[in-house]
Amino acid sequence: MTEKERIGHLGETLSAKYLQKRGYRIIERNFKQLPWGEIDIIAQKEKYLFFVEVKTSTDFSSDYLVEKKINSHKKNALRHIINIYLAKRHLPLDTWWQIDAIIVRINFSKKTFKLKHLENIFY
Repeated sequence: MTEKERIGHLGETLSAKYLQKRGYRIIERNFKQLPWGEIDIIAQKEKYLFFVEVKTSTDFSSDYLVEKKINSHKKNALRHIINIYLAKRHLPLDTWWQIDAIIVRINFSKKTFKLKHLENIFY
């Protein structure tokens, strides 16, 4: 596993734990659907599905926004993957869902992290 993959995996693990503490049930992680990409975390809370994009960084500079990586191209790809996921799991296409993002910034030297949950980023 590369350093980038290790950092990404750690960010996803921290995000999954964060969601579980807030009452979400993790259904699946890293649902891949090429060529569109993958959904990092699929979670459920009550009867709703949450498709969570996790972006992890070790850069704490104030002018670097990891959120900017979730652009319209990425959102479009996520929408395609979600439709494929719903079909493969035999879920109705009118199932209520939303796309959230979790931004994780890790400081290895201080052994700390900051997490920001952005809800319903699709619209």
